Amino acid sequence: MQDAFVLVVEFQDKVIGYLAGQMKEYPHLCQPLKIGMIIDAVITSEYRGMHMGRELSETAEKIFFELGAERIELRTASGNPVSNHFWENVCGYSEFGRMLCKELPK
Repeated sequence: MQDAFVLVVEFQDKVIGYLAGQMKEYPHLCQPLKIGMIIDAVITSEYRGMHMGRELSETAEKIFFELGAERIELRTASGNPVSNHFWENVCGYSEFGRMLCKELPK
């Protein structure tokens, strides 16, 4: 069974977006928790607002369901209001936790 996929959006013979997803299993008390992870997704800025991102999200949700996912997770940058608005208000995702990071010197 395939556990990763990439969905591509074309408009007038031009690639204008994509969504990459992958199944993950996390340890959980008695049995592993099956998570669908949206690794990356983008719609070129001039094509946003045409419901293509929503269609990508809905298609990914169906694929994850068929693969046995119990939930879908994704990460967005705190400083990216466009992405956060899309995932929360258009697609119905909600904050689950926080990830903190610290850049190390090079």
